[in-house]
Amino acid sequence: MNIGIEKAIKLTRKGKYQAALHLYNEILEREPSSLEARGHRAWLLRSIGSYEKALEDYIFIVKHVSGDEEALFRLGEMYILLGKK
Repeated sequence: MNIGIEKAIKLTRKGKYQAALHLYNEILEREPSSLEARGHRAWLLRSIGSYEKALEDYIFIVKHVSGDEEALFRLGEMYILLGKK
């Protein structure tokens, strides 16, 4: 696991959501295809109610990982929460 991701997870556990989100964003600026960072960021965004942004990450994951049931479930959940079909 990426050290930056580990740090962001620890920040999330401490309730420091904005700091964790900032770190995920930095990681994804350097490594835009990091599915691990994108998945953790999507979960955090969903948790803080940023459904549109989480939706974007889940769409990316589903497009790049065939058959990821968790991502498909979360993607559907985002569509429901946003009132989209």
